[in-house]
Amino acid sequence: MRKILLVDDESNVLELLSVALEDEGYRILLANNGREAIAQVKKEEPQVVLLDIRMPDVDGVEVLRQIKEINKATSVIMMTAYGAMDTVVEAMKLAAYDYFTKPLDLKKVKILIRRALEAQELAQEVTSLRSKLKEKYQLENIVGKHPKMLEVYKMIGRVVDNKATVLIIGETGTGKELVARVIHFNGLLKDGP
Repeated sequence: MRKILLVDDESNVLELLSVALEDEGYRILLANNGREAIAQVKKEEPQVVLLDIRMPDVDGVEVLRQIKEINKATSVIMMTAYGAMDTVVEAMKLAAYDYFTKPLDLKKVKILIRRALEAQELAQEVTSLRSKLKEKYQLENIVGKHPKMLEVYKMIGRVVDNKATVLIIGETGTGKELVARVIHFNGLLKDGP
């Protein structure tokens, strides 16, 4: 069951959100202030946090910063009654998933949560696929003991940790694409082209 942490110093907001989101099948966690929220994130590892920006003890932006230090994958949706754009911009820079202004539009809140969870699933799928591709294109997966293949291995070894652009040429069917992927998935720029 997916966990949603609701953080607000107004009990009526927590109650309204809690009832509405429990109906969606989420497990709801509550925190009345920033310190409680941080403790809940450490203990319960919620997938989504709905976080009020203005709270008496620790402001929402600082709580967001600490949540992202604990777990970057946690989606944090900021709530504000004031719409102070400088605070919202700062929260977005700190990787808040989104924000909404009070009074609450429960339909919008539910949509934001669904989108945040879908984005997390996609990110996990991308990570998994990258891992599988990296595994598939390990240097050990290129086979051949011919002296020409040994030369290819040496060249791969020279360029794999180099930032230089590499041009791979050869006849059709000789494994150029395989060599390119081995260089890509084993080189310095593992997360980019």
